[in-house]
Amino acid sequence: MKHRPYNCFIYSPEFTVEQRQEFPEIDPSKFKESAEAFSQLMADGSLMLDELSQSDELAFEVMEAAQVNDINRVQELLQATGVTHDLDVEFTPSGITLRMRTSANAGNCCVLTMLLKW
Repeated sequence: MKHRPYNCFIYSPEFTVEQRQEFPEIDPSKFKESAEAFSQLMADGSLMLDELSQSDELAFEVMEAAQVNDINRVQELLQATGVTHDLDVEFTPSGITLRMRTSANAGNCCVLTMLLKW
């Protein structure tokens, strides 16, 4: 194998200037819609976190239900905080994962995942 200095250029007909990849025209509308949808997810997440951080009773009940592996009760308690988006919950002995998704109507564009220790 020959050693080539770094300033050595090799011509390859595969990569000529005329053969640049063409990209579609930029349309930011979907990106903007996703940003708006995610903003709504964050508002829901903030609402739920505010409730959890301000209510000893709610925090206790969520942890108690998780401790006995009652996922339906955990979801019911968290949904009762006023969140409007789909909510998936997973928990372990060390914490809880809360995953909120936009609905199919919003194009399933966004997911907000929150990991909380207990």
